[in-house]
Amino acid sequence: MTESRAPYCNLSWSITVTGNPIPKGRPQFKNGHAYTPKHTREYESLVSQAAGIAWSGEPAMGDLSVTLRFYRANRIRCDIDNLIKSVADSLNGVIWDDDDQIVELHATKNYDKDRPRVEITVEPA
Repeated sequence: MTESRAPYCNLSWSITVTGNPIPKGRPQFKNGHAYTPKHTREYESLVSQAAGIAWSGEPAMGDLSVTLRFYRANRIRCDIDNLIKSVADSLNGVIWDDDDQIVELHATKNYDKDRPRVEITVEPA
């Protein structure tokens, strides 16, 4: 983090990323090394790229409040905390320096088979 960077503005920022939200997968191990499963890497890349296109400027500084609304295409079981983790990790270095800047978090898990997505809102805390 550079000291010359301007602090995050007082406005909220939102984006909707279409596609079925994918929970963070458990690490896989091969030859003694851990790696993130392919489906998780692909989803995190999708979210990161979409946010990078919509976000202008450097990653936000300071404490942040984040709202995540997940709309899954099906009712296949998944934990909301793993959905949160996949989005939070994908936005590291893009929207914020690190997800440890999140001091307030609101998340919901819903179902919409016709339009699966995640709606992300970031505000200063």
